[in-house]
Amino acid sequence: MSESHPIGPYVRRFLLEYVVSDRCLSRNTQKSYRDTLRLLLEFLSDFYSCDATQLTLEQVTADTVRSFLTHRQQNNGNSAATRNQRLATIHSLIRFAARKTPELLDLATQVQNIPLRRAPCVRVVVASHEPR
Repeated sequence: MSESHPIGPYVRRFLLEYVVSDRCLSRNTQKSYRDTLRLLLEFLSDFYSCDATQLTLEQVTADTVRSFLTHRQQNNGNSAATRNQRLATIHSLIRFAARKTPELLDLATQVQNIPLRRAPCVRVVVASHEPR
């Protein structure tokens, strides 16, 4: 099965079906997912020297995802937390695609094996509003 799978329909279904309808994610999360995928498509388009409409899911390999994340960290100063957020979005897209098209399962497994980076913990202090 060497058939290629254009990425466009998967991205569209992921954003409209999974992110909005199935998961009912907040508007800010929806925008975050959309922006991450826009950046990924731009990167892949440059990486493969083709138009974004020509990209396939098979081009979203573990190596290209690592290159994308490294590029964003080095050229745009993304923190480990931002890197992890972008990677989580890509993991979700690839899992979604593998559920829809089982022949993509091996590709999904390879991308899923890219680990998150350790990020510094941010502690939130909540002021108490109890009467004294």
